[in-house]
Amino acid sequence: MKVNAAAVALSGATLAMASPLASQALFRRTDYDVCTNDCTLFGTPAPDEDTFNRGPIAGYQSDRDYKICIDGTTTCSTARLEFVGLNLVVSFLDFGGGYTYDTAGVFLQKLGATAPTSVNPNYLCTTSGSIATCTIPFTSITGLSTTDVRTLFGAMCPKGDREALEFYIAFSGTLKDSSSTVSFHQDKTCTSYTSGTCTAWCDDCIYNEMAYRCTNCNVPCPSTTSLPTLSTAVPTLSTTPPTPTSTPSSCDYGTAFGYQDSSKSFTFQSITTRTQGCKRWGWYEQPCASDLASGISGSLLVGAGRNDISKATNVGTWTAKLTGGLVTVTYSTTGSYLMTEVHVEVKCPPITKCAPGQYIYNSGSISTNSYTTIPGITYPTCARGAKPVLIIHAAISQLSTTACPSPIAT
Repeated sequence: MKVNAAAVALSGATLAMASPLASQALFRRTDYDVCTNDCTLFGTPAPDEDTFNRGPIAGYQSDRDYKICIDGTTTCSTARLEFVGLNLVVSFLDFGGGYTYDTAGVFLQKLGATAPTSVNPNYLCTTSGSIATCTIPFTSITGLSTTDVRTLFGAMCPKGDREALEFYIAFSGTLKDSSSTVSFHQDKTCTSYTSGTCTAWCDDCIYNEMAYRCTNCNVPCPSTTSLPTLSTAVPTLSTTPPTPTSTPSSCDYGTAFGYQDSSKSFTFQSITTRTQGCKRWGWYEQPCASDLASGISGSLLVGAGRNDISKATNVGTWTAKLTGGLVTVTYSTTGSYLMTEVHVEVKCPPITKCAPGQYIYNSGSISTNSYTTIPGITYPTCARGAKPVLIIHAAISQLSTTACPSPIAT
């Protein structure tokens, strides 16, 4: 097939919604060029250079090579993945037989509840004779415009020193020889392996899956400590015992909901023709697409029983922005407050799930004062012109040097 040139416009877009990560059997890598070249990143989780697997559909079989074949033939080659610099690089290897690459492309989308129904490439590759290369920047994968390495690593490695993100992935393009042009695609998706050999396939799948692991950068900076000058003075011994210091512990503080103001935030207990009430305190927003494209923001409030703002504790802020059809929410807490989970709902009304853990986005267990839902949540088109519902939620803890009190709100 011919690679859809319109897909070029998608190459800068962020990818689809995040989902809770399943367990992956991934071993740590030994080095990565960004870590090796910058010792100040020592201890920072970074994507492993070549520790990839085939995702949940294949039982997380370890492999970074995907078989690509000319349509209707057994002539095949390989699409190989690796992280180089701040990029995911896909190398299309030589098919042999005198074939050269005419076009090549990669479809990449964050694994979500709904599988893709089309896998036209959203990244087009550079061709050079018998090989082709796709360089996909972390900024495009995460939807972030920053060049800060730690911020990008944080988005690529949201769980830290362990398994990271999961994606749908597909490969396609065209080849030329002396007399014709032929199309190629990825081979059938393997769903089961025995001793490393594929033993079952999904004949109807139009995509493969991919996941990777992150590991703390392991190249420390050289020590610059010099030997101390020896003193001949006799130290005076103190008879006053040192004052013990308390180590702060993390205490469950309560549940927080996002709130804009009384004209834009609606209580779960309110009922309209297009929403369904929830028997709990909290709010939802229904911004129009143009407002979300400009960005909206509000407060994170804990303990507003009966939706009484005067009872609430303001523990931070949130912002939501629509870019390229995806909603990205950024949370920030203040002082000693930390987020231990975040949940976001973006859906067409009515509201049908009142428990935050059932929302479309679930971060899983975290402990941070800053969090962004990377790579983003699909903004739906609703029937009869209804505006989608947006719910912002976080579980909050507080650092304390005393015994933990009971949470103030759930």
